[in-house]
Amino acid sequence: MRARRSNAQQYRACLLSGSNLQPEENLRPAVELLRQYFVVEKVSTAWEPLAVGSDGPEFLSICITLPLLGVKTTPLLTNFLESLE
Repeated sequence: MRARRSNAQQYRACLLSGSNLQPEENLRPAVELLRQYFVVEKVSTAWEPLAVGSDGPEFLSICITLPLLGVKTTPLLTNFLESLE
């Protein structure tokens, strides 16, 4: 028996997350919190972007990809992310 392919396109969200206040301690728990509620496909290695317009400490950033499983995922993800800001 062969598996059938779905004609539905799968969309992904690419989230960019960063911190300049104890980033080593903040980014990992942020990813783990996302994993409690969503499927996390990939997490990039961290990088230090150029700080523009900031006199504070340097930022550490990551990219996180999540599949959007149907139209109901997008509002859930949006509400979740807004609650974290």
